[in-house]
Amino acid sequence: MTIRQWAKDLVLRLVRVPSEPRAPEGAEESVRVFHAGRNYLTWRLIMWGIANGAIMLGLLVMFGAGLTPGVLPFLRTVWLVLGVGAACAFAAAWCGFRR
Repeated sequence: MTIRQWAKDLVLRLVRVPSEPRAPEGAEESVRVFHAGRNYLTWRLIMWGIANGAIMLGLLVMFGAGLTPGVLPFLRTVWLVLGVGAACAFAAAWCGFRR
């Protein structure tokens, strides 16, 4: 068993995905199951990484802009508070609010 297969099995078990879909009520012979292409997961992971990288870059720019000299102290404080709030929201999204 490869690490990829082990990780996939672990995730599917944690989110409780059934091994086979249940057929809806009615004629079972009319049910068709479609599976995503082989590289769909890879594509989704790439897009996820790009999106999270863009958010991180935006947060870095926000903190950098808040720390530039010549900005009024009140505006700097407001800007940094907004930046900390955005960073906390990003971290909370990563954690997934698990209990």
